[in-house]
Amino acid sequence: ISIDIGMMMTASIALGIAVDGTFHFLVYYTRIFREQRQSRQASLDALLHTGPAIAEAAVIAAVGMLALGFSPFAPTSRFGLLMSALLVAALIGDLVLLPAMLALRPSRKPAEVAEDQVDQPVQEEFFEEFGRGHALKGPHRRSPLKIADQVENWK
Repeated sequence: ISIDIGMMMTASIALGIAVDGTFHFLVYYTRIFREQRQSRQASLDALLHTGPAIAEAAVIAAVGMLALGFSPFAPTSRFGLLMSALLVAALIGDLVLLPAMLALRPSRKPAEVAEDQVDQPVQEEFFEEFGRGHALKGPHRRSPLKIADQVENWK
């Protein structure tokens, strides 16, 4: 098989199509992982929720590209066959490899706050330099020249 510019472009096109399923899975996984803090369960839930949609989209796209394999024009035929193969490989990665890798991710434990970090007082030097209520004082819309003057005064 000779590698030409058409085959090289096929990989980037397939990658662009394949990441859609990966993003779909990862967005749902992240949402569940933040709630449950259990990586294995979040991976399973994401797979059960997004897996059918990812599989349907990949199979439809791969079969559609496979039709190009019957073209008498060799570059178009190679493009269709290679795209189908790459989309099937991406599907396997999305439904097998990605959930397995995320299931191995360590689960999160709730953050622990040290007793000495609770109710720390605000440093008084801040108030001496900027004044109390500095962030609340208006006007909030200032021209760039006034901001530059204020920065010069801080130095």
